[in-house]
Amino acid sequence: MKSNMSNILILGCSYTQGHTHPYENSWSWCLSKRHPHLNFFDYSKGGSSVQWAAHCLECVSADYTIAQYTSPFRLSLWPEDWQQIAQHRKQRSHNYNTWDSDSLELDCVFASSGWLGTPRFGWPGNSEPLVPFVREYFTQLPSHLHTINYQGVVEQLHQRVDFGFKWSNEDPLDVVSAEDNITGWSELMIDDYYHLGVEGSERVADWIEKDFLIPNGII
Repeated sequence: MKSNMSNILILGCSYTQGHTHPYENSWSWCLSKRHPHLNFFDYSKGGSSVQWAAHCLECVSADYTIAQYTSPFRLSLWPEDWQQIAQHRKQRSHNYNTWDSDSLELDCVFASSGWLGTPRFGWPGNSEPLVPFVREYFTQLPSHLHTINYQGVVEQLHQRVDFGFKWSNEDPLDVVSAEDNITGWSELMIDDYYHLGVEGSERVADWIEKDFLIPNGII
């Protein structure tokens, strides 16, 4: 990440990476288009856990980190060698770097309790052989332990990032939420899972500019 431009690391799940149209529906992509003098390294991944975000933060250095804390009841599995993971990076523009999700899912697994059924988009990558393990994990581990583990990781993350927030008010965290800061939230959702479309992503970008980038003199 060596550059004369400030490097901003982005962490999160599909609410950050984008959904249906990953770039156009991504608030980090919106910010990169507005501010070509900043480098955005979006390490968010749809379906990922806060443990994945913490791992990315350990392996990547940046001038600033913005984190959207993902939901509980997620399980992410990845290779020990970071270089094996990093090979799945993709340069979208001169100042925006993100994952090639299809490629990444050949080496990593991003599962949730939704795997107790069948994911609406099918089994990603090479994950199907791990379905029995994932189902046992979510079946055998009591729900309150998932929440305790999730909250503990977020607490540590929140102390290390420069701007952190939860997406929905339903997430069991005592931090600021995007939902509370985006006018017309429910009208901007494009599905029943709190994903936003292009207009919603632009408004999230507005909020992050107002509450973080401008006050810290980054823009």
